Amino acid sequence: MNRHSRAEPTVQLRSHRPPSRSPRLSPPRESRAPAFGGWLTFVGLFNILSGSMMILTCFGTPAGILMILAGIAAMGAKTALDQTGDIPAEFAPVMARLRKFFIYTGVIVILNLVAFVLFALTMSSSLAIALPQILEQLQ
Repeated sequence: MNRHSRAEPTVQLRSHRPPSRSPRLSPPRESRAPAFGGWLTFVGLFNILSGSMMILTCFGTPAGILMILAGIAAMGAKTALDQTGDIPAEFAPVMARLRKFFIYTGVIVILNLVAFVLFALTMSSSLAIALPQILEQLQ
């Protein structure tokens, strides 16, 4: 052997490959965004309208401004979602959970509206019953 040339040990590197999955178990490369634009629009419009009503009060102005901004952001997100085509498969679980969030939020808004209508009907009927008695006592 020559003094200047040394034999280098050879090392073979194995490439690490993840175990192959059957086509049935592997997620698709791209998937369609779940449809929750209707709930997103509903929640956005409700935030804008209720924020507008809160601004009319003295103490509700800061919260009303934030609600209007949140409603505008929701409407912008709906527009962006409509322009989105296929999404990467990694985002599918996130989008599914966002869809659930906006459905639940929309249902809560509907239940609050129903409770408000029932409260308003109860108060107006109580006032209608009590008003003649109050007027009699004033005379």
